[in-house]
Amino acid sequence: FLARSDSGSYRLWRSDGTAAGTYALGPFAGLDEEVTLLGQLGSELLLASQDPVSGSSLWKTSGTVSESSQMFDLSAQSVSFYSSPRVLTDLIIFMGENSSDEVEWWSTDGTAEGTRPLGEIQPSLDLSEWQNSVEHGGFDFHFMRHRLAIVDASTGNLVEFDFDHLSAGYNDIAIIGNYVYFRGSGDEYGDELWRSDGSAGGTERVTDIAPGPMGSNARRFITSGKKLYFTAAIPGQGDALWVLDTETYFLRYVLSLTGIPSGGGGVTGGGEYRSGEVAELRASPVDGFSFVGWMRDGHLLSGDLSESLTMTEDAEIQAIFELTGTSPGYSQWLEEQGLLERPIGDLALQFDADSNGLTNLFEYAYPPIGGSRSFGHPIFEDPTELGETFSMLLRSDGELDYQLDYSSDLRSWSRATIRFDGEIWQSSDPEISVVGASEVSAGVWKMTFRAAGDSGRLFFRTSVGMFDESQ
Repeated sequence: FLARSDSGSYRLWRSDGTAAGTYALGPFAGLDEEVTLLGQLGSELLLASQDPVSGSSLWKTSGTVSESSQMFDLSAQSVSFYSSPRVLTDLIIFMGENSSDEVEWWSTDGTAEGTRPLGEIQPSLDLSEWQNSVEHGGFDFHFMRHRLAIVDASTGNLVEFDFDHLSAGYNDIAIIGNYVYFRGSGDEYGDELWRSDGSAGGTERVTDIAPGPMGSNARRFITSGKKLYFTAAIPGQGDALWVLDTETYFLRYVLSLTGIPSGGGGVTGGGEYRSGEVAELRASPVDGFSFVGWMRDGHLLSGDLSESLTMTEDAEIQAIFELTGTSPGYSQWLEEQGLLERPIGDLALQFDADSNGLTNLFEYAYPPIGGSRSFGHPIFEDPTELGETFSMLLRSDGELDYQLDYSSDLRSWSRATIRFDGEIWQSSDPEISVVGASEVSAGVWKMTFRAAGDSGRLFFRTSVGMFDESQ
């Protein structure tokens, strides 16, 4: 520590807490020297000493008189120590005054060879209007009144950011984790909280507390663990205490939205969100479709067109649409997905079009062609709740196996084979079970199935071959 002597000059002292271990170091350059602490590099403390006889010089000490020595004679360079020492990554920078009374920046790495004007190390670094400098994470941050200059200590690379104003006082800079937090202002946003990890991409405004050119005047930074406390003002409300939890605020989560089917309507609200931010989901069914609901992990969130979701993790959500009437756009979508063998024009695809309570495959038939009716891969656009039953009519003489495909997202499909063993109908897939089969007329069966599980929804499609027009 420094203590003033009777003569009015400062001397460097040390103490281990005992009377015997408390004593002055030096004198270094004479009895009337003025000593200024520069800072610590490694295990050594650097200081500047000056007196009317010897002039200015840099000294270093490891804490004892025998380990204290002059390191560099500034006076030999016609320079005297001025002020403002700052400890950076591997350097201490300070202001010196030359014989023309001009102030210039010097730097030292603790050796005579490494003590020189800063411009020789960073010729492109302009420290005019300098306010403060800090070192963190291998970067040196130099705060000027209107500019932040960041130097990569390992490569010497320099990046700069312009501001209308920078505040870099004692309470206007804080360090948490990999970031330096500070207050900067611009024309559009005023004084607000910023942070930087030393990179161009990692230098950003944290938030806009008070939108508009005045800003919130965020200041008086105090850290506690991973939290930054500061004061900020909202116009008309005055100063208030704010807290930024850096562990959660900067987490980003991705919300993926998918419309099923993709031609059934539009969805908005997907994208990247900060932790705790509320995503606003919106579904807009096209003509011929209605909105069923929002599905996540097989569970129905709601059936509302608009839904809010607080983001605390990545999420994949499906907007389920179902066919309600004629929809040429849906026919096109079926064709693009390979679900139809050829276009079907403006034919109305409806679930249970004749309202008889059955998912009748004939309702999805192609128009008659040459005395026969061709069936492709109709898709049952009314999703079935898992655990519930659904029925459809199948024409069979008991020897034809049916292939029933099911999917939860219309992208990946699984197949169940339905066959008659001479007595009962059975499914090859445990996810689909046959719970009822009755021959309602010669060769026409009413089949009732159940999807396994107790939550979520399933879609179904099937392939049924060729039939005579008379059938």
